[in-house]
Amino acid sequence: MSETSIARDAAPESGVLRSALPPTHRYLLFAPIAIGGSAAIHLGRQIGDAGFTRTLAIKRLRDERASDPELLACLLDEARIGARIRHANVLVPHDLVFDNGEVWLVMDYVAGDSLRAVLAALGRGVPVLPWFAASIVAGVLHGLHAAHEAVGDDGAPLGLVHRDVSPHNVFVGTDGVARIIDFGVAMARDRVQNTLSGYVKGKLGYLAPEQLLGEATDRRADVFGAGAVLWECLAGRRLADAGSDRACVLRGKVPAPSRIAGRPETALDAIVLRSLAPDPEDRFESAREMALAIERAGDVAPASAVGAWIARLLAPALLRREALVAQAECASMQTSWHARAIVNVARARASERPVPLDDETATGQVTLSRSISGPGVQWILVASIASAVAAGVAAALLS
Repeated sequence: MSETSIARDAAPESGVLRSALPPTHRYLLFAPIAIGGSAAIHLGRQIGDAGFTRTLAIKRLRDERASDPELLACLLDEARIGARIRHANVLVPHDLVFDNGEVWLVMDYVAGDSLRAVLAALGRGVPVLPWFAASIVAGVLHGLHAAHEAVGDDGAPLGLVHRDVSPHNVFVGTDGVARIIDFGVAMARDRVQNTLSGYVKGKLGYLAPEQLLGEATDRRADVFGAGAVLWECLAGRRLADAGSDRACVLRGKVPAPSRIAGRPETALDAIVLRSLAPDPEDRFESAREMALAIERAGDVAPASAVGAWIARLLAPALLRREALVAQAECASMQTSWHARAIVNVARARASERPVPLDDETATGQVTLSRSISGPGVQWILVASIASAVAAGVAAALLS
Protein backbone atom coordinates (compact mmCIF):
# COMPACT_ATOMS: atom_id res chain seq x y z
CA MET A 1 0.00 0.00 0.00
CA SER A 2 1.19 3.51 -0.78
CA GLU A 3 2.38 5.71 2.08
CA THR A 4 -0.55 7.96 1.21
CA SER A 5 -3.91 6.71 2.41
CA ILE A 6 -6.11 6.20 -0.65
CA ALA A 7 -9.88 5.81 -0.61
CA ARG A 8 -10.79 3.94 -3.79
CA ASP A 9 -14.53 3.60 -3.18
CA ALA A 10 -15.68 7.24 -3.12
CA ALA A 11 -19.38 7.74 -3.73
CA PRO A 12 -19.96 8.09 -7.51
CA GLU A 13 -22.49 10.89 -7.07
CA SER A 14 -19.89 13.06 -5.32
CA GLY A 15 -17.79 13.27 -8.49
CA VAL A 16 -14.69 12.31 -6.47
CA LEU A 17 -12.75 9.50 -8.10
CA ARG A 18 -10.08 9.15 -5.44
CA SER A 19 -8.93 11.03 -2.36
CA ALA A 20 -5.37 11.00 -1.10
CA LEU A 21 -4.21 12.17 2.29
CA PRO A 22 -0.50 13.02 2.06
CA PRO A 23 1.93 12.13 4.87
CA THR A 24 2.17 14.72 7.62
CA HIS A 25 5.90 15.39 7.31
CA ARG A 26 6.31 16.22 3.64
CA TYR A 27 8.18 19.53 3.84
CA LEU A 28 11.67 20.49 4.94
CA LEU A 29 12.27 24.00 6.32
CA PHE A 30 15.54 25.80 5.61
CA ALA A 31 17.03 29.22 6.34
CA PRO A 32 14.93 32.38 5.94
CA ILE A 33 15.45 34.37 2.75
CA ALA A 34 13.34 37.36 3.77
CA ILE A 35 12.31 38.63 7.22
CA GLY A 36 9.52 41.10 7.90
CA GLY A 37 8.11 42.63 11.06
CA SER A 38 5.93 39.65 11.95
CA ALA A 39 6.76 36.83 9.53
CA ALA A 40 9.66 35.29 7.66
CA ILE A 41 9.89 33.57 4.29
CA HIS A 42 12.01 30.42 4.34
CA LEU A 43 13.30 28.16 1.65
CA GLY A 44 11.51 24.84 1.73
CA ARG A 45 11.62 21.49 0.00
CA GLN A 46 8.73 19.18 -0.71
CA ILE A 47 9.55 15.48 -0.44
CA GLY A 48 7.34 13.06 -2.34
CA ASP A 49 7.26 9.49 -3.58
CA ALA A 50 9.60 8.02 -6.21
CA GLY A 51 12.31 10.61 -5.65
CA PHE A 52 10.03 13.62 -6.26
CA THR A 53 11.39 16.83 -4.72
CA ARG A 54 10.54 20.48 -5.25
CA THR A 55 11.89 23.80 -4.02
CA LEU A 56 9.29 25.99 -2.33
CA ALA A 57 8.90 29.10 -0.21
CA ILE A 58 7.39 28.69 3.26
CA LYS A 59 5.96 31.62 5.22
CA ARG A 60 5.82 31.35 9.00
CA LEU A 61 5.45 33.76 11.88
CA ARG A 62 8.66 34.83 13.59
CA ASP A 63 9.35 32.97 16.82
CA GLU A 64 8.62 35.98 19.03
CA ARG A 65 5.28 36.58 17.26
CA ALA A 66 4.15 32.98 16.77
CA SER A 67 1.72 33.06 19.72
CA ASP A 68 -0.02 36.28 18.65
CA PRO A 69 -3.65 35.22 17.97
CA GLU A 70 -4.35 38.16 15.65
CA LEU A 71 -1.31 37.45 13.47
CA LEU A 72 -2.16 33.76 13.42
CA ALA A 73 -5.70 34.57 12.27
CA CYS A 74 -4.33 36.82 9.51
CA LEU A 75 -2.05 34.00 8.34
CA LEU A 76 -4.96 31.58 8.23
CA ASP A 77 -7.05 34.13 6.31
CA GLU A 78 -4.23 34.63 3.84
CA ALA A 79 -4.18 30.90 3.13
CA ARG A 80 -7.96 30.47 2.90
CA ILE A 81 -8.53 33.56 0.75
CA GLY A 82 -5.52 32.95 -1.47
CA ALA A 83 -6.68 29.43 -2.24
CA ARG A 84 -9.68 30.90 -4.09
CA ILE A 85 -7.59 32.98 -6.52
CA ARG A 86 -6.22 31.45 -9.70
CA HIS A 87 -4.11 33.75 -11.83
CA ALA A 88 -0.54 33.95 -13.11
CA ASN A 89 -0.14 37.43 -11.57
CA VAL A 90 -1.03 36.30 -8.04
CA LEU A 91 1.36 34.43 -5.75
CA VAL A 92 -0.70 32.63 -3.11
CA PRO A 93 -0.21 29.67 -0.76
CA HIS A 94 -1.11 26.25 -2.14
CA ASP A 95 -0.87 24.39 1.16
CA LEU A 96 -1.34 25.09 4.86
CA VAL A 97 0.54 22.99 7.41
CA PHE A 98 0.40 22.87 11.21
CA ASP A 99 3.72 21.76 12.68
CA ASN A 100 4.39 21.66 16.43
CA GLY A 101 2.00 24.51 17.08
CA GLU A 102 3.26 26.56 14.12
CA VAL A 103 1.47 27.41 10.90
CA TRP A 104 3.34 27.18 7.60
CA LEU A 105 2.04 28.71 4.39
CA VAL A 106 3.57 26.82 1.48
CA MET A 107 4.04 28.74 -1.78
CA ASP A 108 5.86 28.42 -5.06
CA TYR A 109 9.47 29.58 -4.97
CA VAL A 110 10.04 32.28 -7.60
CA ALA A 111 13.42 33.85 -8.33
CA GLY A 112 13.13 37.61 -7.98
CA ASP A 113 12.28 40.16 -5.29
CA SER A 114 9.73 42.74 -4.21
CA LEU A 115 9.19 45.94 -6.14
CA ARG A 116 10.34 47.71 -2.97
CA ALA A 117 13.75 46.01 -3.38
CA VAL A 118 13.79 47.01 -7.05
CA LEU A 119 13.13 50.67 -6.22
CA ALA A 120 15.75 50.58 -3.46
CA ALA A 121 18.31 49.16 -5.90
CA LEU A 122 17.60 51.99 -8.33
CA GLY A 123 17.99 54.59 -5.58
CA ARG A 124 15.83 57.49 -4.45
CA GLY A 125 14.98 59.90 -7.24
CA VAL A 126 15.64 57.37 -10.01
CA PRO A 127 12.38 56.45 -11.77
CA VAL A 128 11.63 53.12 -13.40
CA LEU A 129 11.63 53.30 -17.19
CA PRO A 130 8.00 53.83 -18.26
CA TRP A 131 7.70 50.62 -20.32
CA PHE A 132 8.95 48.54 -17.41
CA ALA A 133 6.64 50.32 -14.96
CA ALA A 134 3.69 49.84 -17.31
CA SER A 135 4.36 46.12 -17.64
CA ILE A 136 4.74 45.56 -13.90
CA VAL A 137 1.67 47.51 -12.80
CA ALA A 138 -0.52 46.16 -15.62
CA GLY A 139 0.35 42.64 -14.48
CA VAL A 140 -0.48 43.50 -10.88
CA LEU A 141 -3.83 44.95 -11.97
CA HIS A 142 -4.74 41.80 -13.86
CA GLY A 143 -3.93 39.80 -10.73
CA LEU A 144 -6.01 42.14 -8.58
CA HIS A 145 -8.97 41.78 -10.94
CA ALA A 146 -8.79 38.01 -10.57
CA ALA A 147 -8.84 38.46 -6.78
CA HIS A 148 -11.78 40.86 -6.95
CA GLU A 149 -13.74 38.35 -9.03
CA ALA A 150 -12.95 35.36 -6.79
CA VAL A 151 -15.82 33.28 -5.45
CA GLY A 152 -16.13 30.93 -2.49
CA ASP A 153 -16.80 27.20 -2.49
CA ASP A 154 -20.50 28.02 -2.69
CA GLY A 155 -20.02 30.06 -5.87
CA ALA A 156 -20.90 33.34 -4.17
CA PRO A 157 -18.54 36.35 -4.62
CA LEU A 158 -16.02 36.80 -1.83
CA GLY A 159 -16.09 40.58 -2.15
CA LEU A 160 -12.32 40.54 -1.83
CA VAL A 161 -10.33 43.78 -1.56
CA HIS A 162 -6.56 43.50 -1.01
CA ARG A 163 -6.33 46.80 0.96
CA ASP A 164 -2.52 46.83 1.02
CA VAL A 165 -1.37 47.31 -2.58
CA SER A 166 2.16 48.68 -2.26
CA PRO A 167 5.67 47.99 -3.62
CA HIS A 168 6.24 45.70 -0.62
CA ASN A 169 3.43 43.43 -1.84
CA VAL A 170 4.39 43.32 -5.50
CA PHE A 171 6.85 40.56 -6.39
CA VAL A 172 8.72 40.83 -9.69
CA GLY A 173 10.33 37.62 -10.91
CA THR A 174 13.28 37.05 -13.19
CA ASP A 175 10.67 35.49 -15.47
CA GLY A 176 9.40 39.04 -15.97
CA VAL A 177 6.04 38.38 -14.32
CA ALA A 178 4.75 40.75 -11.64
CA ARG A 179 2.70 39.09 -8.91
CA ILE A 180 0.54 40.58 -6.18
CA ILE A 181 1.24 38.91 -2.83
CA ASP A 182 0.11 38.86 0.82
CA PHE A 183 -3.66 38.84 1.26
CA GLY A 184 -3.28 38.78 5.04
CA VAL A 185 -5.19 42.04 5.58
CA ALA A 186 -7.58 41.62 2.65
CA MET A 187 -11.25 42.33 3.16
CA ALA A 188 -13.41 39.34 2.27
CA ARG A 189 -16.53 37.49 3.27
CA ASP A 190 -16.06 34.96 6.11
CA ARG A 191 -12.69 36.21 7.33
CA VAL A 192 -11.43 34.74 10.59
CA GLN A 193 -9.86 38.06 11.62
CA ASN A 194 -12.03 41.17 11.22
CA THR A 195 -10.75 44.72 11.26
CA LEU A 196 -11.80 46.66 14.36
CA SER A 197 -13.79 49.83 13.81
CA GLY A 198 -11.47 52.82 13.44
CA TYR A 199 -8.42 50.61 12.85
CA VAL A 200 -6.80 51.12 9.44
CA LYS A 201 -5.18 48.19 7.66
CA GLY A 202 -2.40 48.71 5.10
CA LYS A 203 0.50 51.11 4.53
CA LEU A 204 -0.62 54.72 4.91
CA GLY A 205 1.22 56.09 1.89
CA TYR A 206 -0.79 53.86 -0.48
CA LEU A 207 -4.24 53.92 1.10
CA ALA A 208 -7.24 55.41 -0.68
CA PRO A 209 -8.91 58.41 0.99
CA GLU A 210 -11.96 56.31 1.90
CA GLN A 211 -9.70 53.86 3.74
CA LEU A 212 -8.04 56.68 5.68
CA LEU A 213 -11.45 58.12 6.59
CA GLY A 214 -12.85 54.75 7.67
CA GLU A 215 -15.55 54.77 4.99
CA ALA A 216 -16.94 51.88 2.96
CA THR A 217 -14.28 50.29 0.75
CA ASP A 218 -14.55 48.33 -2.47
CA ARG A 219 -12.24 47.18 -5.29
CA ARG A 220 -11.61 50.76 -6.36
CA ALA A 221 -9.47 51.21 -3.24
CA ASP A 222 -7.05 48.72 -4.81
CA VAL A 223 -7.17 50.73 -8.05
CA PHE A 224 -6.00 53.72 -6.00
CA GLY A 225 -3.20 51.64 -4.44
CA ALA A 226 -2.03 50.46 -7.86
CA GLY A 227 -2.10 54.07 -9.05
CA ALA A 228 0.08 55.13 -6.11
CA VAL A 229 2.55 52.36 -6.99
CA LEU A 230 2.64 53.40 -10.66
CA TRP A 231 3.07 57.07 -9.68
CA GLU A 232 6.06 56.13 -7.49
CA CYS A 233 7.66 54.05 -10.23
CA LEU A 234 7.34 56.86 -12.79
CA ALA A 235 8.26 59.73 -10.43
CA GLY A 236 11.15 58.08 -8.58
CA ARG A 237 9.74 59.01 -5.16
CA ARG A 238 6.78 58.07 -2.96
CA LEU A 239 3.46 59.78 -3.58
CA ALA A 240 2.95 60.67 0.09
CA ASP A 241 6.35 61.14 1.72
CA ALA A 242 5.07 63.80 4.11
CA GLY A 243 1.87 65.11 5.64
CA SER A 244 1.54 67.95 3.12
CA ASP A 245 1.76 65.46 0.25
CA ARG A 246 -0.99 63.35 1.80
CA ALA A 247 -3.21 66.39 2.13
CA CYS A 248 -2.72 67.13 -1.56
CA VAL A 249 -3.70 63.55 -2.39
CA LEU A 250 -6.88 63.85 -0.33
CA ARG A 251 -7.79 67.05 -2.21
CA GLY A 252 -6.95 65.56 -5.60
CA LYS A 253 -4.03 67.94 -6.15
CA VAL A 254 -1.51 65.37 -7.37
CA PRO A 255 1.18 66.44 -9.87
CA ALA A 256 1.80 64.33 -12.96
CA PRO A 257 4.66 61.86 -12.31
CA SER A 258 6.44 62.87 -15.52
CA ARG A 259 6.73 66.43 -14.19
CA ILE A 260 8.40 65.14 -11.00
CA ALA A 261 10.78 62.98 -13.04
CA GLY A 262 11.57 65.77 -15.50
CA ARG A 263 10.29 63.81 -18.50
CA PRO A 264 7.86 64.72 -21.29
CA GLU A 265 4.22 64.08 -20.48
CA THR A 266 2.87 60.70 -21.59
CA ALA A 267 -0.49 58.95 -21.75
CA LEU A 268 0.43 57.17 -18.52
CA ASP A 269 0.13 60.47 -16.63
CA ALA A 270 -3.60 60.74 -17.28
CA ILE A 271 -4.12 57.09 -16.32
CA VAL A 272 -2.25 57.54 -13.03
CA LEU A 273 -4.10 60.73 -12.11
CA ARG A 274 -7.49 59.15 -12.84
CA SER A 275 -6.66 56.18 -10.62
CA LEU A 276 -5.74 58.58 -7.80
CA ALA A 277 -9.00 60.54 -7.83
CA PRO A 278 -10.25 61.20 -4.26
CA ASP A 279 -13.78 60.14 -5.20
CA PRO A 280 -13.98 56.43 -6.09
CA GLU A 281 -16.65 57.28 -8.69
CA ASP A 282 -14.02 59.17 -10.69
CA ARG A 283 -11.55 56.25 -10.81
CA PHE A 284 -11.49 53.25 -13.09
CA GLU A 285 -14.38 50.94 -12.31
CA SER A 286 -12.12 47.90 -12.09
CA ALA A 287 -8.47 46.91 -11.98
CA ARG A 288 -8.88 45.25 -15.37
CA GLU A 289 -10.14 48.49 -16.92
CA MET A 290 -7.04 50.29 -15.68
CA ALA A 291 -4.74 47.48 -16.89
CA LEU A 292 -6.24 47.63 -20.39
CA ALA A 293 -5.86 51.42 -20.42
CA ILE A 294 -2.16 51.05 -19.61
CA GLU A 295 -1.69 48.44 -22.33
CA ARG A 296 -3.43 50.67 -24.91
CA ALA A 297 -1.42 53.74 -23.88
CA GLY A 298 1.79 52.74 -25.60
CA ASP A 299 4.93 50.73 -25.01
CA VAL A 300 4.62 47.91 -22.48
CA ALA A 301 7.81 45.89 -22.04
CA PRO A 302 7.53 42.13 -22.74
CA ALA A 303 8.10 39.77 -19.85
CA SER A 304 11.47 38.69 -21.28
CA ALA A 305 12.77 42.27 -21.16
CA VAL A 306 11.46 42.86 -17.63
CA GLY A 307 12.99 39.59 -16.43
CA ALA A 308 16.39 40.39 -17.94
CA TRP A 309 16.33 43.84 -16.31
CA ILE A 310 15.47 42.40 -12.90
CA ALA A 311 18.21 39.76 -13.22
CA ARG A 312 20.81 42.47 -13.97
CA LEU A 313 19.60 45.00 -11.39
CA LEU A 314 19.38 42.52 -8.50
CA ALA A 315 22.22 40.22 -9.58
CA PRO A 316 24.24 40.18 -6.30
CA ALA A 317 21.22 39.41 -4.09
CA LEU A 318 19.80 36.86 -6.54
CA LEU A 319 23.14 35.02 -6.76
CA ARG A 320 23.33 34.77 -2.97
CA ARG A 321 19.79 33.41 -2.85
CA GLU A 322 20.48 30.86 -5.58
CA ALA A 323 23.47 29.63 -3.59
CA LEU A 324 21.11 29.03 -0.63
CA VAL A 325 18.73 27.17 -2.94
CA ALA A 326 21.55 24.93 -4.15
CA GLN A 327 22.57 24.15 -0.55
CA ALA A 328 18.98 23.32 0.39
CA GLU A 329 18.58 21.04 -2.61
CA CYS A 330 21.80 19.17 -1.80
CA ALA A 331 20.78 18.74 1.84
CA SER A 332 17.26 17.60 0.99
CA MET A 333 18.59 14.92 -1.37
CA GLN A 334 20.06 13.03 1.57
CA THR A 335 17.08 13.70 3.80
CA SER A 336 14.58 12.46 1.22
CA TRP A 337 16.52 9.21 0.62
CA HIS A 338 16.83 8.64 4.36
CA ALA A 339 13.12 9.35 4.88
CA ARG A 340 12.17 6.86 2.16
CA ALA A 341 14.40 4.23 3.75
CA ILE A 342 12.61 4.70 7.08
CA VAL A 343 9.24 4.39 5.36
CA ASN A 344 10.36 1.17 3.68
CA VAL A 345 11.42 -0.26 7.06
CA ALA A 346 8.07 0.70 8.59
CA ARG A 347 6.27 -1.04 5.74
CA ALA A 348 8.37 -4.15 6.24
CA ARG A 349 7.55 -4.24 9.93
CA ALA A 350 3.83 -3.80 9.27
CA SER A 351 3.69 -6.52 6.62
CA GLU A 352 6.19 -8.86 8.34
CA ARG A 353 8.16 -9.28 5.15
CA PRO A 354 11.70 -8.15 4.30
CA VAL A 355 12.19 -5.10 2.14
CA PRO A 356 15.14 -5.15 -0.28
CA LEU A 357 17.38 -2.18 -0.87
CA ASP A 358 15.72 0.31 -3.21
CA ASP A 359 17.81 -0.23 -6.34
CA GLU A 360 15.80 2.30 -8.33
CA THR A 361 16.37 4.97 -5.71
CA ALA A 362 20.07 4.16 -5.46
CA THR A 363 20.40 4.52 -9.24
CA GLY A 364 18.67 7.86 -9.04
CA GLN A 365 21.08 8.97 -6.34
CA VAL A 366 24.10 8.36 -8.54
CA THR A 367 22.54 10.20 -11.48
CA LEU A 368 21.57 13.21 -9.37
CA SER A 369 24.98 13.35 -7.71
CA ARG A 370 26.70 13.48 -11.06
CA SER A 371 24.64 16.50 -12.04
CA ILE A 372 26.05 18.49 -9.11
CA SER A 373 29.35 20.28 -9.56
CA GLY A 374 31.91 20.90 -6.87
CA PRO A 375 33.64 18.97 -4.07
CA GLY A 376 30.38 18.08 -2.33
CA VAL A 377 29.53 15.33 -4.82
CA GLN A 378 31.63 12.60 -3.24
CA TRP A 379 30.43 13.01 0.35
CA ILE A 380 26.81 13.26 -0.82
CA LEU A 381 27.19 9.96 -2.68
CA VAL A 382 28.92 8.31 0.30
CA ALA A 383 26.22 9.52 2.70
CA SER A 384 23.51 8.27 0.37
CA ILE A 385 25.01 4.78 0.07
CA ALA A 386 25.49 4.69 3.86
CA SER A 387 21.83 5.54 4.36
CA ALA A 388 20.77 2.77 2.01
CA VAL A 389 23.00 0.23 3.78
CA ALA A 390 21.69 1.35 7.17
CA ALA A 391 18.13 0.86 5.92
CA GLY A 392 18.97 -2.71 4.83
CA VAL A 393 20.52 -3.51 8.21
CA ALA A 394 17.50 -2.07 10.03
CA ALA A 395 15.14 -4.14 7.90
CA ALA A 396 17.09 -7.29 8.70
CA LEU A 397 17.00 -6.56 12.44
CA LEU A 398 13.26 -5.94 12.38
CA SER A 399 12.39 -9.06 10.38
